[in-house]
Amino acid sequence: MELRVFNTAQEAAVEAASVMRQQSSSSSVYGFATGNTPLKIYDELRRGGPLEMAAAFALDEYLGLEPQDERSFNWYVRNRVEPALGLPTGSIRCPNGAAEDPELEASQFEANIKESPIDLQLLGTGRNGHIAFNEPGSEGDSLTRVVELHEITRVDNGSDFDGLAPEKAITQGIATILRAKKLLLVATGESKSEPIRKLLAGKVDTQWPLTHLVDHPNLVVLVDRAAMD
Repeated sequence: MELRVFNTAQEAAVEAASVMRQQSSSSSVYGFATGNTPLKIYDELRRGGPLEMAAAFALDEYLGLEPQDERSFNWYVRNRVEPALGLPTGSIRCPNGAAEDPELEASQFEANIKESPIDLQLLGTGRNGHIAFNEPGSEGDSLTRVVELHEITRVDNGSDFDGLAPEKAITQGIATILRAKKLLLVATGESKSEPIRKLLAGKVDTQWPLTHLVDHPNLVVLVDRAAMD
């Protein structure tokens, strides 16, 4: 594990963008995160021009939301990530939360990633230590699947949903994420200090899903000072 500590969240975002740009090539496969923390990173990437890549994947999606729903991660990717990276619409494969058979969609998503292994996966974490939507209790051998979201996650992500985000989601599994050749975890703010402390303890604890990352051979962790308090 390589830990880099910055004074501010903005400085961490600049470094994350730099790491991601170093991976850029016509054969690269990226994994992209959603949420508030990565927005600063995508803004930095926008300033540097388009990223080269062969394929890309999102981490997760709420169950029951149509791709064009502005609360969906599909919409986030199409309107915030792809334009920032200079990518044509549809370049990033997202789970379809409105699929008629969500379990089948999850297995197909898993198969797509196996066909195009991810070189660099960008990750964030929740205050309960989830990565993607792998909530406390997630096992290290879990693959892309339908999951029930923890109440903490539903509250933290509930601003667009009258207080509570949807109950279920499709998410890459822990094992899926760990197959990426390089993991880039970015965590900023005081609310991330407890999960970061658990990660730095260096011991896997299924109640803190991000601790499954400790044994990855190429894990880079970028944090600000607030996340280290």
